[in-house]
Amino acid sequence: MRACDHAPSARWTSVPAAVRAEFAADAAARAPREACGLVYGRIVDGVAEVVRYRALPNIAALPTRAFRIDPLATLAEPPAPEAGGEHCLGVFHSHPDDDARPSARDVAEAWPEHLQWIGAFDRAGRFELRAFAVVATPHGRTPRELPQLAAGRFRGSVTPADRPARA
Repeated sequence: MRACDHAPSARWTSVPAAVRAEFAADAAARAPREACGLVYGRIVDGVAEVVRYRALPNIAALPTRAFRIDPLATLAEPPAPEAGGEHCLGVFHSHPDDDARPSARDVAEAWPEHLQWIGAFDRAGRFELRAFAVVATPHGRTPRELPQLAAGRFRGSVTPADRPARA
């Protein structure tokens, strides 16, 4: 069993500023190696609401070009109790020398039905964060970007009319 055993059906993501800052700090601290870890939260009205990030060791043979989460590390420190429907939504990893889009390796090795948050710093030092789901198509595995909600507003290619209904 993987540390993330839930298949989210999210169409959007929401990452609080504090968790986004954790992603950026981990990516900066581990550069030039790729940072990686598990992302926890819940799915509400089609939105993957991130609650926390758990940084984990990158045991890839070439950690400057790839990431691999150490399966033993996921077992050594069990996650906090899953209150309010919180569960593992997927993984975060950084691209120290590339943009925040999945590489061919990221697509090929993505955990089925789990989300990937990818972070990278641009040339001006700004941290860019994108979320993707890798879906099976007749032509193979394809990354699908999920727009991000930020402070009640959308970032990405959706319009306010696409906004998910809130109860």
